[in-house]
Amino acid sequence: MSVPEIEAEIEAEIEELGDERRQEADQLREEVGATAAELTARFDVRARARAVKEETVARVGWRGPAVVAAVAVVAVLLARRRRRAR
Repeated sequence: MSVPEIEAEIEAEIEELGDERRQEADQLREEVGATAAELTARFDVRARARAVKEETVARVGWRGPAVVAAVAVVAVLLARRRRRAR
């Protein structure tokens, strides 16, 4: 089954449900979407490294090479941690 066929089947089943069950289905759909977004964010190493860099620069101020070196170390540690998790 393709994704559009699955979506159409789910929509047809939801239409058959009562209002209470429909609300439950909508809530479940929102929860699944939030969970998927959270998992995506957790596995985005580049975005996490960028966030750490921006936080460090904001906290310490721009101090040239020292900040760049610290960010590089954090990025390497995150990359190693991700590889070990596999």
